[in-house]
Amino acid sequence: VEPHKAPRSSMSPLIVTDSDGRLALVVGSPGGSSIIDYVARSTIAILDWNMPVQDAISQGNVIARDAPAVIESSRMPAGVVDALHARGWTTRELTLGEVSGIQAIRVTPHGLEGGADPRREGTVVRLAPGERVTPPAR
Repeated sequence: VEPHKAPRSSMSPLIVTDSDGRLALVVGSPGGSSIIDYVARSTIAILDWNMPVQDAISQGNVIARDAPAVIESSRMPAGVVDALHARGWTTRELTLGEVSGIQAIRVTPHGLEGGADPRREGTVVRLAPGERVTPPAR
């Protein structure tokens, strides 16, 4: 902490509305300076590629804010890392301390579709109107 300095933060919870202003998608993640990458990747996969929310969240991360790009190669389709190297990218493997924790909910004509990052704590459940969840006994 220093005088006249703002803390580094990339908090970017995202709320997307449709052209009529109705809620369409909410996305957010912990993850320090990588939050922007996690939120952008998942949002593009959900809205532009029309991936199911859970699939979009579960796909591999690439964090390219500077060199080398940080890659979660274990979740990448075969050949992606080699293709990046062939194009001159330098990469390093994503470490455990850098994993995302993205959560998202999309509004669909059939209800809500949610997803939770399998790399971190958290889950997603869908409840019928009036249904309640009983937490497990401690």
